[in-house]
Amino acid sequence: MIEIQELEGRREQILTEIRNIRTMRKGSVTEQFLKTKRKGSKDLVVNGPYYLYTRKEKGKSVGRRLSE
Repeated sequence: MIEIQELEGRREQILTEIRNIRTMRKGSVTEQFLKTKRKGSKDLVVNGPYYLYTRKEKGKSVGRRLSE
């Protein structure tokens, strides 16, 4: 069983990490999977996940793939 002191210590670590974030932007991070067909085959191959950051800019959705 996790002790209260361990939970409080972990909470402090998380709060410290949050305080160290320099900038934050509005938007979402989502997973993206791409379905492709192999040449000469009817089978679909699923590639991913790729992570996509999306936000609104001048009323339009803008997305950018995040690198690992």
